[in-house]
Amino acid sequence: MKRSSPSAGSLDPDLDPGQRAGLYCDAGAAAVSVLTEHDYFSGSIEDLAAAAMVARSMRIPVLRKDFIIDEYQIHEARSAGADCILLIIAILDPSQYADLFTLSTSMGMDVLVEVFDEPELDIAMEVDPRIVGVNNRNLKTLKTSLSVFEQLAKKIPDDRIRVAESGMRNSTDVERMAHAGAKAVLVGESLMRAGGDVSKLAREMAEIEVT
Repeated sequence: MKRSSPSAGSLDPDLDPGQRAGLYCDAGAAAVSVLTEHDYFSGSIEDLAAAAMVARSMRIPVLRKDFIIDEYQIHEARSAGADCILLIIAILDPSQYADLFTLSTSMGMDVLVEVFDEPELDIAMEVDPRIVGVNNRNLKTLKTSLSVFEQLAKKIPDDRIRVAESGMRNSTDVERMAHAGAKAVLVGESLMRAGGDVSKLAREMAEIEVT
């Protein structure tokens, strides 16, 4: 969930994170992602805490999605109820990435490691991550292409959780990602824009079978 984004503008400035988390959990989400970055996404650590309170009561894990570059942010995430954090290879040097990954796992948190291309994937795999996300968005143009995941997924071992990120607008797109090897998808903007149809869309996406 996110209140806004650079690519979409304002999405839901009056977002109720707890209510939204409950809705996603009821729809069958495997996890709930909360954007906490303030300057570009209008999020906060309070959004994470509110969502985590509801999701964890329903035994659904919560991901802190942010530009995490410092150990403090990991401790902050854990204190707010996060079960998982996002580490973006594009903004970290390899040693920094390894240190943050090690700290997170030592605290009992999962790590979603995000890559945009094959060189970043090579760096990501150096610490043997369990969960690898491929972002379909071009950061220069902000356009998305599902073919990005389709190409990179082939290079991620089958025993990892492959996550397709960005660009999925409906269950057909989710099914396409599943056929390409995705074991999970991270969907934000489409659900935030769905209005009264959000529960229906979330459920349709969650019902797609992955192998």
